[in-house]
Amino acid sequence: MAAVNEELWAGPEEFPSDPAVASLVDLMALVRRSVAMRHWERDHLPIHASQLGFELFMTLPQLFTAGSRDRTGLLKQLYLMLPYSEKGVRLHLRRLEMTGWITVCKTGRDTRSTQVELSGEYWRLLGVYAAHCQLIEREA
Repeated sequence: MAAVNEELWAGPEEFPSDPAVASLVDLMALVRRSVAMRHWERDHLPIHASQLGFELFMTLPQLFTAGSRDRTGLLKQLYLMLPYSEKGVRLHLRRLEMTGWITVCKTGRDTRSTQVELSGEYWRLLGVYAAHCQLIEREA
């Protein structure tokens, strides 16, 4: 077993000849990339160090790019899409609104109809995040 461990911690350019050990080396590289990404996400994204916050942050742009110009049904879609309580989603949305990442406003006479808009800073941060993901992938 000691020989396997020594081969595992060899540099990524020194792949061992045993396929099982090579797959472990690949797995360890994936783990290092994942940990680096999670640290960056925690430090830079407005997710409040939670999985719900992360999923909400990543789901909002998906809804905006789905082709619908009418954003009034967006909150209902979020509540249905995310596997979290409506109360939890509302809490995170409120945090995003209070910190300027999104704008939430009532539309029309029906106060139940709400529209959500993402700030320019939100879209910019998504671009930074994408660039960072590519950088982590290249460094692996």
